[in-house]
Amino acid sequence: MATSHDNSVPSVSSPAESRTSDSNNDGTGCRSPDTTRPCVPGTFPPRRAFTLVELLVVIGISALLTSVLLPALHKAKEAANTAACLANLRAIGQGMLMYAQENNNCIVGSPLTSGHYLWTDTGAAPIANPGVTDADCPPPCLDFFDFIGPLSQAMKLPLPDTTSTAARFKAYRELKQFKCPSADGIIATKAYTKVDIESGQMLSYCTALGFMFPPFRDSAYSGLAAMPGKPYWTVPAGYFPKVNRVGPGSQKIFASDGGRWTRSNESAGPTFSITLDVESPHLYTPFSDFGAFCGASKSLDRSAGSGGTAAAKFDARIFGFRHGARTAFRGAGEYRFNAIFFDGHAECLDDMTGANPSLWLPTHTTISNPAATLGSPYPSVYPDAAAKYIPSTPYIVP
Repeated sequence: MATSHDNSVPSVSSPAESRTSDSNNDGTGCRSPDTTRPCVPGTFPPRRAFTLVELLVVIGISALLTSVLLPALHKAKEAANTAACLANLRAIGQGMLMYAQENNNCIVGSPLTSGHYLWTDTGAAPIANPGVTDADCPPPCLDFFDFIGPLSQAMKLPLPDTTSTAARFKAYRELKQFKCPSADGIIATKAYTKVDIESGQMLSYCTALGFMFPPFRDSAYSGLAAMPGKPYWTVPAGYFPKVNRVGPGSQKIFASDGGRWTRSNESAGPTFSITLDVESPHLYTPFSDFGAFCGASKSLDRSAGSGGTAAAKFDARIFGFRHGARTAFRGAGEYRFNAIFFDGHAECLDDMTGANPSLWLPTHTTISNPAATLGSPYPSVYPDAAAKYIPSTPYIVP
């Protein structure tokens, strides 16, 4: 029986044709399975645009998400800045302790320790040594209270090899080890200085002046007599700026955030000065300050919210207290600052906790009258701090 065979050859599409066919149609020769209108093979149907309502919904959702996320991102950034600032202060504290270990327990940044080579005590009044001027000051210090220069030298940080005060001060501004991230971009303008230095980055940190024993007469700091006018406080007889003389190191601040020079009743923002004024160096130095308890503070001025007598033109707390509220004229306790203590630990304090006088003065210092002023309206202790921390007078600092 004969068998019939189909000798025709089946047509075979090329691979390219198969891929094109598979990807461009849905089995009907149409490039899109749009069944609402006739399909012309090999063409794309026009895409439908968003309606105005749809666009408004998307914009509204985006705005809502932004409003929810931005505060969280801001808080995260501020927390990171606070942590970085605390790390800086811990490194500064380690440098301070190393300096003390190598220099018979002396505190760096005092006119009687690291800054003593700049001046001579004649017995009548201190004088600057020959070759020491405002514009040219032999390293490592720029003035009597400078702690950045000596610590930078010990930490082997790069600084210009020059006696030029201007050149070294400009370098101080950019040392990341001494710059609080939350202070980055805050500009201080020049005031009370003969040195040709333009406005620029505000210095971030100040030491606690009460431990530094300024080298001038007629001062309660030296324990010799009262400051002009009424006395502020008197440090213990025989006190010398050494870490083993300050009292409990875990309760005494060596350095902290600051915004020197800012005063709520005097200026509209930070200023700075560089001058080797041997008569009243504490008034002008950018490196040291009274502290958050004292009405004469030019770095942690609390007069805008402390019950002080100063008529506030602006709120200086936003410059020195950088790790809490960043808007003006908020309540006491809402502003925060970082501090390094003499035992080497660092912590963040609110402005009311940081206004405790015992944090800023040597143990056994006497405060006879918290309301005493050195030129109105600067009380030795802010009224709210005196009410909270000084139960009676004379007050002996623990």
